[in-house]
Order: sequence, then C-alpha cells, then structure tokens
Amino acid sequence: MWTEAKEVIGFHGTVVPGRSPGLHAVVAVDSRRRLVDAHGLHDELVIGAEGALPGDATRIGPWPFVDGHAVITAHVPLLRRVRRQHFSRLPERPALKRFLDALDAPEAMREARAEALGSTHVVAWYSSREDIDALRLLLREIASADLESALTRGGDLFIQQSAWALQRAAIEPRDDLRAIAALEIAGFDDDELRELTEELVRELTPVKRNAMYKRCLSELRALKARQGTSPGAASEARAEVRQTSTLQRAG
Repeated sequence: MWTEAKEVIGFHGTVVPGRSPGLHAVVAVDSRRRLVDAHGLHDELVIGAEGALPGDATRIGPWPFVDGHAVITAHVPLLRRVRRQHFSRLPERPALKRFLDALDAPEAMREARAEALGSTHVVAWYSSREDIDALRLLLREIASADLESALTRGGDLFIQQSAWALQRAAIEPRDDLRAIAALEIAGFDDDELRELTEELVRELTPVKRNAMYKRCLSELRALKARQGTSPGAASEARAEVRQTSTLQRAG
C-alpha cells in the first residue's frame, strides 16, 4: 500500500561499526515530502532535502520509490570477498553484478542506487528483494565457511567472532542455531545461550528448535574434534557438514 510514495530518502535503523550485513525497510516520502508508510498513512511532518531524519533512521538517496525494494547494508571488504569468491555466479543477477562492480567507482555506485555511509566502510544498496536475497545467500555462504574454518583451526575468540558473523548473515532459523551452537562450543554459559535462542529463533516450536539445535551442535562439535588434524581431513569434515546441511534444507 505504498501508493503515494514517490521517493526513498533513507532506511530504518542505523549502522553500527563491525555489524553487517543488515536488512532494512525504506523511509519514503510523497510528492509533498511527507513521510509515508507501508499502509499509505501520512505524517504531516515535511522532510527537508538534507539533514538528519527523525527517529532511528539513516538518510540515503534520494531515489525513485519502487514497491518491493528494500535496503541492505554491508561492509565493503565483505562485499569485495563476494565479488572475488563468487564472480562466476554474478552474471545470474545483473543488478547485483553492477552493484559489486561499482564498489570502487562513486559515479557507478550512484547509478546502481548504492551509497557509501560516511567513514564507516559500509555501503547501503537499494534494490529488489530478489537481488538482495541473492546477495544475502552469498554472504551467508562466506560466513558459514568462515565458521567452519574457525572450528577446525581457531581458538575460542575466533570461533565467537565467526559465530556472530554468521548470525548477522542468517537467513533462516538454522543459521541462527548454528551460530548459537558455535558460541556454546566457544564457552558461552547456558543462560546466555537460552536468551539468545529465545530472542533469535521464534519461528520454530520449542520441540523443533531443540531438535535442530542438537543436530547443529553435533555437526559443529565434529568439526571442532578435527582441530589439529591434517588440512585434508579438516576439509573432508567441512564437506560432510555442508552435504548434511544441504540434505536437511532440501528435506
């Protein structure tokens, strides 16, 4: 019901250094520059062309409003990893490829409806949910691989950092549960883990959530048990986990 929205001038939320990616709803205005929400409701406050936005919001753009579009924020080094590691898959999504190719060219960034956010090394991209979801899948793959590497080669701090990175890139409940299971392996106490689980995984019933969590914990402990083994053995263990994960998602 964005029928009167004409222009996107920002996104809800703010960027916190060290925390990306993030998915955000847009802030839009009508032809009189009044705020409009998804229900078509107006706020009589007229928004100027510059300056801070009211509430917890970040200014970007402006760009023409397109129904079904959203904003994703991500650190530039992480986006460069996507471009480098998944280059062969990018032609499947021309808009995503244009965005990633534009990271080092300010004019091209503007044409791709993307914008660097000050000195945070974070970029905001306004695009269709389909293209944003394609990017999120690639970011999740990187975060998941980093966690598996941390479990087979790193200490508790490295595992914690990789677990939080996976949680930020999470797309489905299993991603959150894998991140929480990794935090348990890294030494988080039961109260912290319970609070995180209740906060992050609300879509599943307690029975399904607990069963999935146990599977995730078992998989990651198997990876951790390979720590210090040969690189080939560790790679085989990661491949086993990925194969199991794919079969579970397909089922």
